[in-house]
Amino acid sequence: MDATNAAFHEYQIDLAGNALLSRFYRELSVNLLMQVIRGGRVEGHGNLVTEHARIVEAFAYADLAAARQAITEHIETGRRIALEAIERAGGVL
Repeated sequence: MDATNAAFHEYQIDLAGNALLSRFYRELSVNLLMQVIRGGRVEGHGNLVTEHARIVEAFAYADLAAARQAITEHIETGRRIALEAIERAGGVL
């Protein structure tokens, strides 16, 4: 899941066509950070896969409003997962 997740997000960044943005994204190691935050937990795994599918479907149908909504929901899921991880860690990561 982690390699597929990383590839999915890197592809999304690469769609912007901005080599500098892509390089910075990879240097930030966002996917590694998310692995640490999740601490090996897979809760929400099904939701993440479903969210990715909604994003891909929206792109496939060139539905900007649906893409925006799906991405917004996915960002909110990531934020919730990070906040829960911070709580589990006693306020620090």
